[in-house]
Amino acid sequence: MRVDHLPAVARWLDQPHGAEWWLSDAHAAAQLDEYRSRVEDPSHPTQMLIATHEGRDIGFAQWYRWADYAEHATMLGALWSEVGIDYAIGESGMLEQGLGVHLIRAVVREARSHVPGAVVVVDPHAENHASRHSLERAGFHLVEEKEVTQGQQPRPVAIYRLKD
Repeated sequence: MRVDHLPAVARWLDQPHGAEWWLSDAHAAAQLDEYRSRVEDPSHPTQMLIATHEGRDIGFAQWYRWADYAEHATMLGALWSEVGIDYAIGESGMLEQGLGVHLIRAVVREARSHVPGAVVVVDPHAENHASRHSLERAGFHLVEEKEVTQGQQPRPVAIYRLKD
């Protein structure tokens, strides 16, 4: 992802399907500021990516080592040697076409190109059934559902793990 991708990300976050899962306790402007700082700092531990399909930007993703987010990793039972990913299909016209599975697989490949063989632990909102279905189709296995505190609010998550 580059800084010039941020207007598209802002538009995606403003759509109901983006805001519902990505802005639980943040405003779009604050979320964009966070993404901008990640994109502008090549040493930032979270690597931001833009998702494309047939030459068109359709969403975004990020990957990180759980060691860099120890508190949250502990809540999930993620080991510091493992990585996490987050992803979103931003373009509403691209939803429900199976692209989430492809995006998840691509982000896993990218993360593993930097951390070979890493186990991937993901924690979508427990009620985000589309994300959960995509994870399962991509080979992830449900570990457990539980409530974790992120920011100031507890949220129910479904913890998934991919070993192979």
